[in-house]
Amino acid sequence: MQQFIPFVIFILIGAAAILYIKMLLAKRAFIRDENQPETRHHSRIIKKQRRIAYSLEGKAKKVEVAFITFRKLEDGKKIEICVPNEDYERLTEGDMVNLTIKGSRYVAVSDIVSINEVI
Repeated sequence: MQQFIPFVIFILIGAAAILYIKMLLAKRAFIRDENQPETRHHSRIIKKQRRIAYSLEGKAKKVEVAFITFRKLEDGKKIEICVPNEDYERLTEGDMVNLTIKGSRYVAVSDIVSINEVI
């Protein structure tokens, strides 16, 4: 039993260190995005999906997060971004949009041309 206690303490300290490093990296990414200018990209929506994430605010709970994958038409690069539910619901795969981002963070979409309007 005496040998087990130092092992548990070591594991707890390691877990706390990993969480602290993850928080620092997230804060660094947020600050990096805040210092970037907003850019607009003419894009096509190629994929929509929802994923389950876990929120640690208060109690641990499951949260459904919406992601959209855009293909930037200028260079053909794909970018997957977490978007608000309202935008997720109103956009469909194939839509042509002007995507505004700040660093790697979603800001807005505008000038939506739905694939249903073209057909």
